[in-house]
Amino acid sequence: IKELRRTTQRIILFRYHWRTQKPRAGQDRMRDDRKRLFAAVGNRQMEWSKVGPLVDDLQGAWAAVVLTSNAAVRVAVEGIPLFVGSPGCMALDVASTDLASIEQPDMPNRERWVHRLAYCQWNTAELEDGTAWRHLRDHACRPPTDGRPR
Repeated sequence: IKELRRTTQRIILFRYHWRTQKPRAGQDRMRDDRKRLFAAVGNRQMEWSKVGPLVDDLQGAWAAVVLTSNAAVRVAVEGIPLFVGSPGCMALDVASTDLASIEQPDMPNRERWVHRLAYCQWNTAELEDGTAWRHLRDHACRPPTDGRPR
């Protein structure tokens, strides 16, 4: 948040991981985290999520910043500029890693990424009965045409 504050004066909406929003112990943690964040950056242009659906927090968002989260996939699919802090993030291919560019975020074409992601979505029955393999077999055994590794 300190780094983000150095690069933009936009309102920062802080959203907790869903697991810390549920249990009673999470409430104490959230309160302690707020105290630490206020001490570090103050209450300048900072808001807290209302603990609802992620899509509610994305309404009108300029960009989203995550470390590594499945929520990054939702952000990317919604077409919101995304910044990630970990090379392990599922949406890294359509995200930026440099917060200095947050005022002029990249908007890469996400169509190919979404198609590749969709190829990974199979239920147990489709894996067991061979549906997934029959669909992927030709693609898995063919060398890539664009020079990129598979």
